[in-house]
Amino acid sequence: MPETILPQGAGYGIILGFGALFALGMWYLATLLARFQNEVQGSEMFMTAKRSVKTGLVASAVVSSWTIAATLLTSSTWCYEYGVSGAYFYGAGATVQIFVFAVAAMELKRRAPGAHTFLELARIRYGKAGHVVFIVYSTIYAIINCVNILVGGSAVFTALTGMNVIAGVWLLPVGVVIYTLTGGIKATILTDYSHTVVIYAMVLAGLFIVYTRSDVLGSPDIVYDRLRAAAKIAPVPGNAGGEYLTMHSQDGVLLGVVFWCAVFGTTIDVQLFQKAITADPSATLPGYMIGGLSWFSIPFCLATTFGLAARAMQGLPEMHTITSRDISQGLALPYAAQALMGTGGAVFVLLMIFMACTAGFSADIVSVAAVFTYDVYGAYINPTASGGKLLKMSHLAVVIWSVLSIATTSNIIPLIIGNGVSLILGALYSIICTFAFGADDFDWNRLKTEIHVADDSDVKGLTSEQIAQEKSHELLTPEQDRDLRQGKVKAMIIATVLCLVFVIIWPMPMYGTKYVFSRGFFKFWVALTFLWAFGAAFTITIMPLVEGRRTIKLFFTSMIFGKKPKESGALEGVFVEGGEDSEHRSSGQEEKDARMEERAVARAAFAFTIDNMGEVADLDRNLWPESQPIGSHYSVKEVLPQFLALLKKYDVPATYFIESWNLTVYPDAIKQIASSGIEVAWHAWRHEAWSKLDEGAERDNFTRSFDAMSDLATGEGKGLVDHYRGFRAPGGIIHGDRTLKLCRDHGLTYISPSAEQGAVVSLDGGKDSIAVLPFKWRTVDAYYYMDAFSGLRKMKGELPEKSQGSDVLVRKYIEEIDKVIETGGYLSTLFHPFLTNTPERLQAMEEVMKHLARRREEGDVHFWKTGGIGDSVIHHDLGLGHESAGIIIKTGSNVKRLKVGDRVALECGIPCSKPTCEACRTGRYNACPDIIFYSSPPVHGTLRRYHVHPEAWLHPLPDSISYEEGALLEPLSVALAGIERSGLRLGDPLVICGAGPIGLVSLLAAHAAGAAPIVITDLDQNRLAMAKSLVPRVRTVQIQRDADAKANAELIKGALGQEAKLVIECTGVESSIHTGIYASRFGGSVFVIGVGKDFQQIPFMHVSFREIDLRFQFRYKETYPKAIMLVSEGLIDLKPLVTHRFTLEQGREAFEAASNPAAKAVKVQLLDD
Repeated sequence: MPETILPQGAGYGIILGFGALFALGMWYLATLLARFQNEVQGSEMFMTAKRSVKTGLVASAVVSSWTIAATLLTSSTWCYEYGVSGAYFYGAGATVQIFVFAVAAMELKRRAPGAHTFLELARIRYGKAGHVVFIVYSTIYAIINCVNILVGGSAVFTALTGMNVIAGVWLLPVGVVIYTLTGGIKATILTDYSHTVVIYAMVLAGLFIVYTRSDVLGSPDIVYDRLRAAAKIAPVPGNAGGEYLTMHSQDGVLLGVVFWCAVFGTTIDVQLFQKAITADPSATLPGYMIGGLSWFSIPFCLATTFGLAARAMQGLPEMHTITSRDISQGLALPYAAQALMGTGGAVFVLLMIFMACTAGFSADIVSVAAVFTYDVYGAYINPTASGGKLLKMSHLAVVIWSVLSIATTSNIIPLIIGNGVSLILGALYSIICTFAFGADDFDWNRLKTEIHVADDSDVKGLTSEQIAQEKSHELLTPEQDRDLRQGKVKAMIIATVLCLVFVIIWPMPMYGTKYVFSRGFFKFWVALTFLWAFGAAFTITIMPLVEGRRTIKLFFTSMIFGKKPKESGALEGVFVEGGEDSEHRSSGQEEKDARMEERAVARAAFAFTIDNMGEVADLDRNLWPESQPIGSHYSVKEVLPQFLALLKKYDVPATYFIESWNLTVYPDAIKQIASSGIEVAWHAWRHEAWSKLDEGAERDNFTRSFDAMSDLATGEGKGLVDHYRGFRAPGGIIHGDRTLKLCRDHGLTYISPSAEQGAVVSLDGGKDSIAVLPFKWRTVDAYYYMDAFSGLRKMKGELPEKSQGSDVLVRKYIEEIDKVIETGGYLSTLFHPFLTNTPERLQAMEEVMKHLARRREEGDVHFWKTGGIGDSVIHHDLGLGHESAGIIIKTGSNVKRLKVGDRVALECGIPCSKPTCEACRTGRYNACPDIIFYSSPPVHGTLRRYHVHPEAWLHPLPDSISYEEGALLEPLSVALAGIERSGLRLGDPLVICGAGPIGLVSLLAAHAAGAAPIVITDLDQNRLAMAKSLVPRVRTVQIQRDADAKANAELIKGALGQEAKLVIECTGVESSIHTGIYASRFGGSVFVIGVGKDFQQIPFMHVSFREIDLRFQFRYKETYPKAIMLVSEGLIDLKPLVTHRFTLEQGREAFEAASNPAAKAVKVQLLDD
């Protein structure tokens, strides 16, 4: 037989080849994750994997962390020397610590959720001196562990291949350092998983070969017979009858005790705590328990297979004779594998050793790097280090530690005494010191308030939402805290039971009775080994894939189809063709009038929203005093009434996102909110951090919240909240399609996530769709007021890190509001009552409300409320345009009146014209319930190059009227319909409220009708100047923003010289309607043409006592012919109204001009020459 089983090339090939494979693989995977899943390696990701690792990967990480070369080799050697007891006591001696450690892991997650290392706790709990002691001991332990890994692993490669042992020590870490630098702790965990898959494959392969398929052994009976024969040839001293098939083994038990005591030294092993830190809180207990039970199968099953096989095959020609030197080098496993499986078996063992060494070393260098980064550099060298600097220090520590580990390269009773004393004295010292110096009254909340998530705002590629998500890990939700408290109790119970089972209940009866396995019992033992190995392998291999199936699917789908994560973008419209009978080329126009008479689309849409009710925010942060009763929060008792008063004062529609928990805590307050006309929307059950909810928890949150709402809707709280329509997730982060599906299933119509998550304004498709109305952090008061947002402020680079005053909030909010008004789009402003806790902050919110109210009165803003505007709800992309004129280019077979080449104006309201329709039959077709009006949802508008239109609703244009004037016949028809219905007569004094497009065409029509005198009002002096240029005799009044309706009415009456007989109101704004009413004479009329919000208040008794008629106009009927006549005869000149002209290809510029107050646009037209 050759001196070594394998050639040197095999050793170098495995170390260099697989090292390069993992290094390149992890680098490529990190690149793909960054590209397709926005996963950027900041310091938090590098060291903690965002504290989100699930149960399966936690369990596989535990298995891999606990599996080093000694696990594979020593356990098999013990089994070879002492029989079945060696395999069992090796596994049991190191398994119970995992169960005990689970308790520590649960407490770590609960006490310090933002921790990066467990030594951070030591620094706060024991001070600098205690911190340094922990660092020194942990470092020494890590040195010993890494030296054992590298030297032990290299020695095995040397023994099996003859490669240079020093070369092995240097080469083993190379690939590890590269993939660890690339992927951090997540790379370690992912490689942990791949390593455990290989190791379990070897365990299962060995079981099948030894006990079912081998030509040398092949059945439990043959193994049993050969082990009984081996006991006669080489009996085991201290074993019952010298047998290998007995649990009564003095040396086996003593070695188990040594191992049991020694492994408790891992309580200062930073890498084990590091794995606990990466775990999601809900995954900690099951992850460690499953991991412990699964790890036991490796030494137990592997040694029971190859250790017993090596002993059973001694003396056979296929088996290498094992010497005492071979035993000391742990070569029983590879020799047995080679004898049973040939050269491939030896290679497989080398691969397992490589996997075990690299996984253990990677875990150690990441953990030591974390200690160096956060406990040395971050604590004592640069306490204010940014996330980017911490990440660089982490990378440096990885390299330094790998070099340091390379450079630093018994009798049983003394071992028992040494380890036992070390274990027991630690507990005794703690008890003695406590009684001697008294218990330390330590405030455990300091671990939450003094350990913070690193600020990664200077790390390239991280979004503000990712940083905010990282920050959310600093605090536990009440549910998480409760679960971890309960989990600790469960862990203590489970750990105690399992320790008793593994240490006493299972082995001791067989030890005490000196039982020697019978043939039947040995078969049972082998069957148990198979079952345990299969269960562990299946759990560790399949569970991570099942838990991560959606992420895996999303990743591969994105990679295959090239879809990158969504980024914020502008809302875009889709213009489509449709219609019948005739087709023409059109020139359409987009009105400057932001009221948009048909309420189809708002260029600038705003939502005033409120988040959080009562003490849920304090409960969420564990800050609510236990002595204070629930249901007494100042924000509800004191702040909320002021909110409601201000909303009413400025007539601002609002949505309050409340937590369903409050339905029973604050029912009266919620009734008050709902009765004030404020929409009550949903904000989770009790403000759970939505990003942390797994699929089951998210579904349960929906069920619990909507059940509570349903109970109230049918019980005493009927009418409180009939049904939520909107949802905003706490933290703003949702789980994509999973959350949207739950929203649809529960009847929600819109959702308001964070724009920083990549959410885009969406009104997409159909009756079951969910509108997406995102918010931005720049219009969230917490962004300015709370210290927790310092990292986000720094990352955006627009504000100092420290919290800001209310003056900054007002300035920034107004900037954002005006920006949206100028450029178009949607904006949500967000306030929290619990943060509006000073007069200054309340005043700041009032300034924002006041500004919104002003801009609305200027006609620039529509409020978006619950997924629709007024009664018109948009469910899809909508083409705009209902003011058009063009030329006929093709006619249908039934067209009789018009021909190709005719110039026409389009009347865009198409009634049903059925004899059964009363409105159509009586000539009031504008009231037809089945009317189709272009650009009114769901009908697309006429702003397109080609359009099909019914002949009956096309009006021929004389040569004296241009296409531009033809398009303006539509708003002129609105004005003519209003003047006709108002009964205006020659010489009647008239007031027109609003100098927007409708007000200006009403002015032209009233001037032609002979009204005198005429007063027109507006907030904007530029519009009044336009009115004066159109009709020089008109008298103008600029409305004062801060004056009430009565004061402005006095200005109007003064300009008119009398009280108004007729007021034509063209804005639809409540305050403007009030002004018109107060300006009217006894018996006068106020005629409202403008479109306003659904519900408005009026000075009812004033209207009643003065017998003022309040009337309204909806669109028009049969006015186009009259409008054409007035324009063609020169009585009304519409041309000056067109201030801006663009081609169809310049559509975006046209909309920007129409939406920008600085452009001073009245009518913006799109022309197609």
